[in-house]
Amino acid sequence: MLRRIALLAIGLVFASPCFADAARMKLEDMIQRSQYIVQGKVSRVKVVDGKSIDEEYEVLSALINGMYLTGHYKSIVITNPTCCEDDLRTDRWHRYVEELTPISVETLDDYAARNKQSLTFEKRFNLKAGYRIVPYVEIEKLFDYVDLEGDWKTFYSKYPGSNGYVRLSRVGFNKAKDQALVNTHWMRGSLSGEGHYVLLGKQDGSWKVLKKVGTWVV
Repeated sequence: MLRRIALLAIGLVFASPCFADAARMKLEDMIQRSQYIVQGKVSRVKVVDGKSIDEEYEVLSALINGMYLTGHYKSIVITNPTCCEDDLRTDRWHRYVEELTPISVETLDDYAARNKQSLTFEKRFNLKAGYRIVPYVEIEKLFDYVDLEGDWKTFYSKYPGSNGYVRLSRVGFNKAKDQALVNTHWMRGSLSGEGHYVLLGKQDGSWKVLKKVGTWVV
């Protein structure tokens, strides 16, 4: 199935005279690398160093500020450690890559490599409102999934004023460190939650959300 999709995409590009050779080669490489990621054949990338971790906190702080701390909310709960259930081995991954264009192959590769190892968060976020870092296992204990409305009342009595809780993946970067990819899972009620792949870019020294692709919703 993946091979047919790849061959079809390449065939469509080569059939169009509007694409230069460089563009065709880039798309071929993107599709091929996406297949490598789906198959778990990613290159080894050095990801554990102090500066790299600082940059991850910068990206995640910008993402939370831009997506989850808008409006009147006074805080957010961030769960530990990083997550998430990825779609790298499914056919949906090709759709996500297409919708996240112009995502870099380097960003995809680094994202897959970093998320082979989880990160335990510390109080290093720079947010415009308060936040709590809570082990995800503690959040799970609040929900028995028999009375979800009651479970959420318990949650908000414990974390008043918060905009629910968010689970975050590690951050994948391109080599220039001006593009980043994150997977998010956010819940704020029994019928209010969603997941996204989020593409961010660094513009004038600050990280901004450029695109987001929904992966699930309740």
